[in-house]
Amino acid sequence: MDEVTLSRGEWAAVARELDATSGGEEPTGLRSRIARLLADTPSAWGEEPCTLDLDPSATAVVQAIVRRGRGLPSHPSHARERSAGLAEAEEVLREHQSRTGGPTYRIEHRSADAVVVLGHTTAAHARQADLSEHASRLMATGATGELVLVDEATGEDVARRRLLSATEDDTNVEAG
Repeated sequence: MDEVTLSRGEWAAVARELDATSGGEEPTGLRSRIARLLADTPSAWGEEPCTLDLDPSATAVVQAIVRRGRGLPSHPSHARERSAGLAEAEEVLREHQSRTGGPTYRIEHRSADAVVVLGHTTAAHARQADLSEHASRLMATGATGELVLVDEATGEDVARRRLLSATEDDTNVEAG
C-alpha cells in the first residue's frame, strides 16, 4: 500500500476528474474511498493535508490525475519522451536547412546568465528582420541582453540587436 497525501481540495478535484472521465475504469473502490474522505473532512479545510492508503494501481491513477491538473504530463516518462521527440524534430529541421544551400545562421539570445539558441535561418537578406521579430517578443516579456545572428559555418557574429527596456531608445541596432 502507498500513502498518498493531498490537500482536501486536490482530493475533491481528483474525485471530479474521476466522475467526469473514468467511465468506471478506475481501480475498485477508489471513488468510494475518496468520497468517504471528503465526507469526513469539513469543506472549510480545503488546504489541509489528507492521506489515503492506496494500492499501486489506485496510486498511479491519482498521481496521473494530479500531474495533469498541475499541467504536467500524466506520467513522468512522457516528459522525457516528448523531449526526445522535440530533439528529433529539431534535427530534421537542421538537416533540411543545411540541404537548402546558401549560408545558414543561428539566432542567439545572450544575457548575463546564458546563451540560448532561438532558431536558425537561411535568409541572409532577412538578418535584421529576423532579429527584430525575436527582439520584440523578448522585450515584451522583459528580457534583457542582446540577440546575435551567428554564421553557422564560421561562428562569426554577423548582426546584433540589443534588447532595450521600455525606457531606452529602440534605435540601437548594429550590423557586423
